Amino acid sequence: MSLKTLTTSPLSGITVLVLLLALLLRFYIKFDTAERLFSAEELSLLNGTDEGLPILLGILGSVFDVTKGKSHYGSGGGYNHFAGRDASRAFVSGNFSGK
Repeated sequence: MSLKTLTTSPLSGITVLVLLLALLLRFYIKFDTAERLFSAEELSLLNGTDEGLPILLGILGSVFDVTKGKSHYGSGGGYNHFAGRDASRAFVSGNFSGK
């Protein structure tokens, strides 16, 4: 294959475009992977009562976004007493009464 054929091939153009896109993503776009600490007050605001905010649940030092399970963790859901707080004790002890 000659150099002229290689440089004029549509496949080589796509390859170069994919390579440039990969380099752009790797070096210029920073993804936020830093851990975040929530105070009890901050977590309590994210309990599903405000439609514009996510619903978060804390268990054993990790915070989970349970917004997709709004029917369970949101207002009126069966597990809404866990939302917006550290639910570690309930999950470890098996006491799910919400008290």
